[in-house]
Amino acid sequence: VFVNAGIGVTPMINFQRALGDKVKLSVHVDSTPEAFAYRTIFQKGPVLEKFTRTPGGKRPTAKELVTEILDKSGTDNNFYICGPEGWMTDIQAELLKNGAKMVMCEVFGSQLATGCPFFQSGA
Repeated sequence: VFVNAGIGVTPMINFQRALGDKVKLSVHVDSTPEAFAYRTIFQKGPVLEKFTRTPGGKRPTAKELVTEILDKSGTDNNFYICGPEGWMTDIQAELLKNGAKMVMCEVFGSQLATGCPFFQSGA
């Protein structure tokens, strides 16, 4: 399951190309559909899109987003997260709190500069 926001979609592009139909769900949060880079690549499979600057759109809380993700995918998956540091930390914590088995963060730049570890697994 890919969970990304904004430019955090970048590493997911090659993951999607490599994994194809093995991807259970692609989740993307962005300002508008037009801002979602490479959107058509992800629309070939199950996708959950959240847009913050469209009529009725809002930025989901980590709890809201994770609840919807887990309703669609379940917890027994590998979750790959990429986006702003604080957002990744919140999403990772919420996934683990709700029973996700494996959560991995992808970042641009130094991993050590973020609070989001490379990998964490649930109990």
